[in-house]
Amino acid sequence: MAFTIEPGEATDLQLCQCCGGRTRVLRGFVSTREGVARAVYLVSWAPGRPQHGARVSLSIGPWGRGASASARACFVFEHRVDERPGFMVTDAGSTPFASHRGLLGRMMTREEALASPEKQEAFDILDAIGEQDERVNGWWLDMARSSP
Repeated sequence: MAFTIEPGEATDLQLCQCCGGRTRVLRGFVSTREGVARAVYLVSWAPGRPQHGARVSLSIGPWGRGASASARACFVFEHRVDERPGFMVTDAGSTPFASHRGLLGRMMTREEALASPEKQEAFDILDAIGEQDERVNGWWLDMARSSP
């Protein structure tokens, strides 16, 4: 299934306690090629500080009028640059966005996410975000360039 990405708002949060840098949060919406709302995403990272990594919270399920958060599931991907840049599925409950379960849906553990029938869809959406949201695309390129 192919997806269309619509970038949303971007926000800079308070200064980081460990390094004094800012954390940026990007929001966006995901639709199927047929125009059906399918997911929302939040990307958080500290610009210019690749050592902090980044997180992508992806809430997949029905959106729009009358849709219930209980029908949605939240996947979280952590981006790190070790030997090479990459993503790892992590526990959604450990992210700053865990308090938004009333909107994002069930916060899946790593094990639940990896066993989910929507896992491949989540990775496909993650790819679409990287390809279509230029704000994220530029960040991923910066992270890749800073890798050892």
